[in-house]
Amino acid sequence: MLTNPITRRLVTIPAVFALLVVLSALSPLLVLVGGTLDVVRVPRGKSWVTLRALAFLWVYLVGEVWAVAALLATAPLPGGRKTDVIFHLQERWASWNLRALEILFALEISVEGEDALLPGPVVVLSRHASMVDTLLPATIITRRAGLKLRYVLKNELLVDPALDLAGNRLPNVFIDRTSGDSSVRNAIRELARDLGPEDGILIYPEGTRFTESKLKRAQRHPDQDAPAEVTAGLRRVLPPRPGGTLAILEVADADVVVLAHQGLEGFGDGARDLGRRFGRLPDLGPDVACEAHRDPSREGGTCCLAVPTVERDRRLGHLQGVLMTPDTRAGSRSRHNGRARRAAYEAAPGSR
Repeated sequence: MLTNPITRRLVTIPAVFALLVVLSALSPLLVLVGGTLDVVRVPRGKSWVTLRALAFLWVYLVGEVWAVAALLATAPLPGGRKTDVIFHLQERWASWNLRALEILFALEISVEGEDALLPGPVVVLSRHASMVDTLLPATIITRRAGLKLRYVLKNELLVDPALDLAGNRLPNVFIDRTSGDSSVRNAIRELARDLGPEDGILIYPEGTRFTESKLKRAQRHPDQDAPAEVTAGLRRVLPPRPGGTLAILEVADADVVVLAHQGLEGFGDGARDLGRRFGRLPDLGPDVACEAHRDPSREGGTCCLAVPTVERDRRLGHLQGVLMTPDTRAGSRSRHNGRARRAAYEAAPGSR
């Protein structure tokens, strides 16, 4: 990982532009090869996984190019105006990529509990289960609720030039997850200060993407920071790494909002995962359900994370039940799946 921002951008920005040119030039050949692989590997070639992945890569690179160009064009703007424009560009970039995923992979995203996001300020504890679920907060919270989010993110994401340029011009913190330096917590504390009514701060309290193998490992070897009784009962989230979240709660005068989502597990982690997800669903992509829940309790110490963690785990079970309801799977392919999805959500136990 290149730590010097100038050196890093001299590598990543030209690489993105070059990759888009190469991919565009080779697109006829790639379509031929990808289509052949899909026909051979997938029965009757209905899901076209390889072609969808290639199409998304191209759309993603186009988004990177216009985002980088737009971000560089903000240089002469005055400070306050520049910040507002970059916040808008960040939201549009996330929406561009998420909408491409919805179209190309037939994703259907439903959102419940949006009223829990307001008023600000809020501390958002979000689930992290795939490479693409990081796009959800910008579209659900920023675009729909109008809150300007500050993020605590891993520094590996700086390899994305658009995220690098926007993220470092906005109030965010990129952390080295292997570092135990107290300066990391101090930086997170500073990020959480002076949150206004239109602001929020988001952190992934698990500190890494959820997988069943990671959960089993955590349950076999409980961490001293996570209560053993909490860890033992989890099924769909990992026990929290409390350092960053507690640093936020020490200084932020804001309610906690739990953001749960189900349906993106492992999505985008590799070609094998895409093949597994779409190979047996030729005409119906996976559904994605999201729910926000506000928790105003702020008890001190690590125990303050126990309730939100258990709540996220419980609500994920509820969302999974909604997604498996036959009426919602057989419903129309409208963007939010209309009345069938809402009826299943309201009828399922634990919906409120």
